[in-house]
Amino acid sequence: MLSIIGCLFASSCYSAIVAEVQIDPVREFVLDKHLNRTSEYFVVFGDIQEYTKPNENLIQYYDSSINWIFEQIKVGANIVNILLTGDITNDNDDAQWQMFVNSTEVLAKDIPYFVCTGNHDYTWDNQQTVFDRSTTKINEYAHFQLSDSKIVEYYSRSSLENL
Repeated sequence: MLSIIGCLFASSCYSAIVAEVQIDPVREFVLDKHLNRTSEYFVVFGDIQEYTKPNENLIQYYDSSINWIFEQIKVGANIVNILLTGDITNDNDDAQWQMFVNSTEVLAKDIPYFVCTGNHDYTWDNQQTVFDRSTTKINEYAHFQLSDSKIVEYYSRSSLENL
């Protein structure tokens, strides 16, 4: 059975867990009461653009969710894939893309982590429209080796927005 864990950015739940870990690093991790060891789980994130804003110190909430995933794997949850449904940045900002990569790449080495573009992941013109869909920087920042190895076909080779 495949279950989907929706993270509507449930950072308020997970930040408490990580705060405990930071206070007591020898704490024994426990399997979340909503998970079991016999199911497969597919984690879904979306709209993290507020968390990746530079100088806002909000990346900790995304990091808390990443840490929660690591903890759950450590205690036996079978998390098989992660999908981020877009809006990683506001206005396709390089600093935000880099914050995303810095927080994600450690997890993406062990679990396939797939990223989609959202409307905020493009460059907008003065009329607040996306004037060129090729402006997204997803292909510069969101390629993770394990995830890329799982992609069967691209519409345009190595173009993540066209899987």
